Amino acid sequence: MTDEATWLAIARLHGTDAHLDRQSQALMRRKLPPSQPTGTTTDPLTPILRQFETAMAVDTVRNEYLLHTQIHQWFVKVPLQDLTALNERIYAQLFLTPSSDPWLGLSNQDAFSALDRTGRP
Repeated sequence: MTDEATWLAIARLHGTDAHLDRQSQALMRRKLPPSQPTGTTTDPLTPILRQFETAMAVDTVRNEYLLHTQIHQWFVKVPLQDLTALNERIYAQLFLTPSSDPWLGLSNQDAFSALDRTGRP
């Protein structure tokens, strides 16, 4: 597996692909808390946007080089016959969110959630 620094370097090669358009940036700006005067003219969204776009770029290259590659390896081993089964396998084994889990991997059975009945019906 590749370390974070290497993923970041690979992502920088594809950095132009991971930029939010003006409408997306405007949405992020609306979601920010009101800014406090800092004595600078720096836009408070700039560091948040930079970090978000960097995370998008890293996630994109990981998906392309790891997940996409794994799916192609599955195609080589077993030709596609059942799209539903392939979709289930992708979500269960790659995304770790099997359809049998109503929380899609977002809830740990042993964690205290502070929700009544741990948020389960």
